[in-house]
Amino acid sequence: MSRLQFSGREPGTAVPGTPAYLALIKGPDHGRAFLQIMRSTERTAAKQARYRAAVRDVPYPVQAVWARDDPTMTLAVYGEKARAAAGLPRVHTVPGKHFPQEDQAPAIARLIAELALRATGGPGSGHELSAGS
Repeated sequence: MSRLQFSGREPGTAVPGTPAYLALIKGPDHGRAFLQIMRSTERTAAKQARYRAAVRDVPYPVQAVWARDDPTMTLAVYGEKARAAAGLPRVHTVPGKHFPQEDQAPAIARLIAELALRATGGPGSGHELSAGS
C-alpha cells in the first residue's frame, strides 16, 4: 500500500490525488473509521432486494462494469452476481484489481458514455433519427 505524505497538512488529510480509503486507513484513528464503513455493509435479504430493485426492470440504462483481476470480489462470483441481479446479458470488464474506479477511470467513463449514447440514440447507437423522422 502506498505511503501517505502529509507534507505540512493537517494529520489525517490526504495529498490531492491520494485515494480516500488510504486517508481513512492511515488517519489519526488508525483505520477505525474505515473499519466502521466496511462493517456497515448489510448482507440481509431485504438489502439484497433493494439492490436488485435499483438495477432490474428500471426506466434507465444499467450495465455492470467489473475489474477483471479483483482478488477480493472476483468477476466469476461477484461480477456474475451483479450481472444476474440486473438481468444483463454480460459484464463489461476493465483491467485492474479492487479499485477500478481509481485505476481505470477513463475506461469506465468510456463505457458509461457508450451506454448513454445507446440509451439516448446518440451517434453510433443504431437508434439515430433519420432525416425523415
